[in-house]
Amino acid sequence: MNRTYKLGIVGSGEMAHAILEGALACGVLSPDEVICSARREESLQKMEALGVQTTLDNESVARLSRYVLIGVRPQDFPAAASSVYGLAGDVISIMAGIRSEKIRALTGAKRVCRVMPNLPCRIGYGACGVDVSAFDEEEGAFLLRLFGAKGKAVSVKEEELDAVTGISGSGPAYVYFFLQSLTRAGVEQGLSEEVSRTLAIQTVIGGAKMAESSSLPFDKLIDSVCSKGGTTIRAVESLQREDFSGLISRAVNACVERSKELSR
Repeated sequence: MNRTYKLGIVGSGEMAHAILEGALACGVLSPDEVICSARREESLQKMEALGVQTTLDNESVARLSRYVLIGVRPQDFPAAASSVYGLAGDVISIMAGIRSEKIRALTGAKRVCRVMPNLPCRIGYGACGVDVSAFDEEEGAFLLRLFGAKGKAVSVKEEELDAVTGISGSGPAYVYFFLQSLTRAGVEQGLSEEVSRTLAIQTVIGGAKMAESSSLPFDKLIDSVCSKGGTTIRAVESLQREDFSGLISRAVNACVERSKELSR
């Protein structure tokens, strides 16, 4: 079957829009290689603003596209799948908790690429786990470029996607929780909310940037901030006594277990 477009998007939600925006900006795709469908005119207008073809007809998207990205909520998937059944050769899913086997069964697709993106994709700092195991090397490289255009994408197996959900998919919420707690601690120590928030956010950004640019393991980076008998070591020792690492591990495990429940 002749496919006019390289990528078709069914259900143009915010995440799908962010991914497409990044792919176009980085030259991974050109506007004439993309067609999108959505139920809401507002969503179509946002896609049209990127210069791509749009339609209200899911079937046209599936019939005309090399890859079909399903960008709907998991609860809306059965309806979207029925509208493209047997028409999409290869499907890309950014839905949490729906396994490839079910996606193939409901869409009739030959191959499926499952992806776990996260919210910072919207601002170009996303972290995506991408299962390209069903595709050859060239196709897999394209899919990783597509999802790496708005941050970083790593190749994982489908059975690892629950863990990806626990680390990066849900991870931004953990970061915000930490920032909220650090900001409150600053206020308790006499800083204004504005000053404490600014310092907390910039400290997390700076620390992450230094970790990214360094080859040192995390324990060595921690040591680099601590000095014997100093202030930082007191704080680190307090975190160790309270089993901070264990707390994070248990939180991630709770998230992963819930992801597995949803998959079943």
